[in-house]
Amino acid sequence: MNPRLVEIAGNGFIQGEDVLVAIPVSTAEGDDSGVARAVVDLDQLMRQAREVALIGYVSGRIVTERLP
Repeated sequence: MNPRLVEIAGNGFIQGEDVLVAIPVSTAEGDDSGVARAVVDLDQLMRQAREVALIGYVSGRIVTERLP
């Protein structure tokens, strides 16, 4: 079985910066004290994947792309 691959690229990151590759499955909202909480159903994790995000640890740059 061949792997199904998708490439995502984005600009605006700092040269040499570590960039997190993440699969967002939900959103959360900050409360009055600025705290956000999320509950993730691990059994649903991959079925909910709709996009990939690149997040720069230093720059804070976020690039998202929808999955095919």
